[in-house]
Amino acid sequence: CRDKMAAKRSLSTDSQGADLPPPKKTSLLQAPIDIGQATGEEDLSIKTLQVQNRKLSERLQERNHRADQLEHRLLQVERRRSEELHVMAVLKRLLGSLHQQTRALLAPLEGAAPLKPVLEEEWERLAHGSAQEREEVVSGVLG
Repeated sequence: CRDKMAAKRSLSTDSQGADLPPPKKTSLLQAPIDIGQATGEEDLSIKTLQVQNRKLSERLQERNHRADQLEHRLLQVERRRSEELHVMAVLKRLLGSLHQQTRALLAPLEGAAPLKPVLEEEWERLAHGSAQEREEVVSGVLG
């Protein structure tokens, strides 16, 4: 288990051969903000508040942009869901119609005698036989 951990964490070595942990990732620092010359404590406070206000404004714009994107995605999902529900309603109506037509077609056959089972020999004869033999097999099945 320890070998696996060592393999996952690669240690770098310095010029003297000592093991050092891998360098830490550093975040990018923002460029320093020039607030100009502050003449007094009150002026410094005003400039600090202006910088904070600008940063908050930028964050608000980013948040509003993300909210707009999410709203757009939500509208797309709702539109897609509406289309899918419409397609499902059409399919349900068509399946209902198919079911009714199938019942209407099968109604005359409900009182008829059941079909005779077809033996494998008859299937072979049907597959390899002449047209007359095929007609005999079919007429025998339909009785």
